[in-house]
Amino acid sequence: MKLLYTGMTRAQRRLNLIETGPSKAASSFLRAAGNQVTELSFNSTIETNLLTPDEWVGRGLAFAWEASEHTSRAGGVRKQDLTVALTWLNRSIECFHKAANVGVAYECKAHVHIEVLRFLHKGIQTKDDEVKMVQLVKTCIIEGMWLEADSLVSLLVSSSYHRQQSEFYQSLLLRNVQTVLSTKT
Repeated sequence: MKLLYTGMTRAQRRLNLIETGPSKAASSFLRAAGNQVTELSFNSTIETNLLTPDEWVGRGLAFAWEASEHTSRAGGVRKQDLTVALTWLNRSIECFHKAANVGVAYECKAHVHIEVLRFLHKGIQTKDDEVKMVQLVKTCIIEGMWLEADSLVSLLVSSSYHRQQSEFYQSLLLRNVQTVLSTKT
């Protein structure tokens, strides 16, 4: 018990005690500690209960990085790469969600990135797609997702469906970028 006490009082941020099987000593200790100890159930994972919000964000960013490895900047995402990238992005969203308030902005950006990937894969097929994509470009600019905005505008400009409006999209992007930059300064 003296060694246990010494070890417990030296922890600075967090202390994890893992019991491999039930024992009288551990049960006595948990009763004595009362509400100062969080007991993990057998079904919960240790990882879920032990990572800090910053660690969850770090893990989410690592997953988002994996997603970026399966996509190209200039559009034309292959179906296989899209599936893998969406899987990694969904994992990153789960991590950002577990980070609570620390991960909210990252979670929002991951959702936007999923929409961007879907458009890059699907392309523009209808007038509705065009309107949604322009809105998504604006969202990307506001969120500071410049590469995603550029990829979408490249798709808009090169699309055979709306090739005649390429100058409109380029000026729209420039106008939105200038608006966002002027509000940030």
